Amino acid sequence: MLNLTCCGLVRKSQYPEFIKLISDHDIICLTETKTDNFDNINIPEYTFKFKNRKSHSRVKSGGIAFGYKNEMSKYIHIIETKSSLVLWAKISADFLQTDEDLVIGNVYIPPENSLYKITDALNELEQELLKLSANFKYIMLVGDFNSRTASDIDF
Repeated sequence: MLNLTCCGLVRKSQYPEFIKLISDHDIICLTETKTDNFDNINIPEYTFKFKNRKSHSRVKSGGIAFGYKNEMSKYIHIIETKSSLVLWAKISADFLQTDEDLVIGNVYIPPENSLYKITDALNELEQELLKLSANFKYIMLVGDFNSRTASDIDF
């Protein structure tokens, strides 16, 4: 997983170093992409799907992207849900050569001091996970959970 926080995915996607970095990977999960519905990301040989945040300010922030090599297109399916916290992608068991499909949830939970804070984000994520677990055996969560436990027990 890559976590882009500085200049956003649009500008980073033009850097040769970034393209070289991702070119070794079949699947890329990105958070804090700073993209909106008007951005177009063109990285050769890759397809990107986005879950952009509705803006509350003039500055772009947050955002989730799931990228994969074009040759995998017939094996990848984006699962649409209402949650703004997670972008779900199903990877076919045929591609993975497993007994069942794998679902990857690319997560971005805004920090507590954010304008985009969701009061019960972990509960919302849990509800999404419970719905999907009724139909899928293998589910993996990746991303930026913006969680820290400080002095609290981590469970």
